[in-house]
Amino acid sequence: MQTHNFEFKGKTKEYCDIWIINIVLTVITFGIYSPWAKVQTNQYFYNNTSLDGDRFSYLANPYDILTGRMFAAIALAVWFYLYSTSPVTGAVTTLVIIAISPILFVRSIAYELKMTQYRNIRFNFIGNYREAYIPILLKPLVTCAFTSIAFMIVHTMLLIIFEIDSRVVIIIPAMCITFILASPLFIWVIKGIHEYTLNNTRYGSLKFSTSLDANDIYRIFFKFLLMGIIVTVPFAVIGSIFIGLASNQGISIQLLVVFLTYISLISMMIYFQAYLQSELRNYIFSNTKLNNEIQLQSSMSLNPYASLMITNMLLLVITLGFAFPVVKVRTAKYIASISHIKGDLMTLHTTEQVTDETGAIADEVSTAVDIALGTA
Repeated sequence: MQTHNFEFKGKTKEYCDIWIINIVLTVITFGIYSPWAKVQTNQYFYNNTSLDGDRFSYLANPYDILTGRMFAAIALAVWFYLYSTSPVTGAVTTLVIIAISPILFVRSIAYELKMTQYRNIRFNFIGNYREAYIPILLKPLVTCAFTSIAFMIVHTMLLIIFEIDSRVVIIIPAMCITFILASPLFIWVIKGIHEYTLNNTRYGSLKFSTSLDANDIYRIFFKFLLMGIIVTVPFAVIGSIFIGLASNQGISIQLLVVFLTYISLISMMIYFQAYLQSELRNYIFSNTKLNNEIQLQSSMSLNPYASLMITNMLLLVITLGFAFPVVKVRTAKYIASISHIKGDLMTLHTTEQVTDETGAIADEVSTAVDIALGTA
């Protein structure tokens, strides 16, 4: 069976020129140019990504995105105003936003897929709002509620059992126990979102399909938790000791020790995140097919991906963000290099199925919702 590799041929200098122009024009137009910047950026990365010799295309209209962003900006401003003038009204508005989040999710992902084209055939999303409420809203809410209640109970019990007055000391053990208890629910959420999204994704008239095993995802997630507990807890203890010893030294030594401690901790967190993302991606790809003929494949490895993430972070920090084009291009190259399609693409026969191209407003509003809920 044939294996086709994705390839990204973009160059840092080319994208850097686009990035600089986009920033300058966005600033001098007070953000009005940002939709054109988004379209140009996506077009560059899509057009430089190819599969079996054919490139992808991004078809979005900047005017549609501008309309969506204006609507989103007004909605966000109204939300902030209501929240600042009347907490009760703001809270009710927040609940309304949460209630419609599955609708925004469906409209947003449908728009982005419909704007993606390969071999003159566009992708599509046929998921309906009613089905979206269970994986996108209900399951995450149940998981959040259980996790919050479990943490309070575990935290209180540990305080009583070990007779510790300081609530801060017991936070990390309480969080570890809570995440272990809630891990089946996290798997429940991950499985539900990915199955709903992939099973409703189309390439023309052809269907993507996947069926994920909760036990397989749980093994990945449990190893992720185990890695975090085994490494983080001893590190936190050792780090606290070193910080304590450095407190008797000069201020420069103290700052250096604290800086190195936090950099090491962040690097470890990135490493653990890289493990979870790489394993999940490989597993989900291996269980996803197009038209029951074309097998998706991912060969993402932990160490290369973790190294990429850590070096990207360091590049952005050291250059104060000016290395963004470098980070963006090298990430695109890596993602393309570990993405594959197994099967004969020439046997696929499909027709265009996209009839509704609306959704730009929902796409931008969903971004505004993320901002609003993140600052609530």
